[in-house]
Amino acid sequence: EKVRAIAGELGIADLLHRKPATLSGGELQRVALGRTLIQQPAILLLDEPLSSLDSRLKGDLRRLLRTIHRKGQTILHVTHDYEEALSLGTKIAVIHQGSIIQAGAPDQVFNHPKSSFVAHFIGVKNFFPVTLTREKNITMAMTSNNIPVHIVTEMVDGEGYIIIRGEDILLSSLPVETSATNNFEGTIVDIVQKSSDIEVSIDIGFEIHARITMQSRENLRLEPGSSCWVHFKATAV
Repeated sequence: EKVRAIAGELGIADLLHRKPATLSGGELQRVALGRTLIQQPAILLLDEPLSSLDSRLKGDLRRLLRTIHRKGQTILHVTHDYEEALSLGTKIAVIHQGSIIQAGAPDQVFNHPKSSFVAHFIGVKNFFPVTLTREKNITMAMTSNNIPVHIVTEMVDGEGYIIIRGEDILLSSLPVETSATNNFEGTIVDIVQKSSDIEVSIDIGFEIHARITMQSRENLRLEPGSSCWVHFKATAV
């Protein structure tokens, strides 16, 4: 009865008469999961369970794991994929060299990384060490390349880090009138096609990464080696 119930929950009831050697990778993963769940574990331990699956099977198994979790199962899930952690985790801990270096709710970890390692791990590329200075009620973040970035913050001075989301950066082929207080001319280093947009890397004295649409790239005629202007608001930093 338990076997039938869990097989039905995992969508593998029609596999019960099959031999293991005839199963696909995704089917084997579900059988392994069922074999564990039938023992009613207090904590389900998963070590990169999606690493060998194609994108469609990963989506199916993620959905299944969320369903199992909603029913009350505690899961400890190890992964190197930050998108996987974001889509599945209710609490996230980032481990580096054997120690937990940051832990918390997903939005806290992903929006406020505490170190360059965490920032790079979760895919935040525009993460820069700075020194804050304040003059005439204007706060500037000075990068290690001595490039000033306007910033809005409660902090007055000291050292720290700034994050600039690629989606908050506007590119133009010529100087334009904009409400952004940060405007730099730079040289395009690289252009990479992503699943839903384009990532453009620009050298403005330090390398910054913008996310734009394919249409924007075509309109601006951006190519590696060409110059462009980078704009972003102080409130976006």
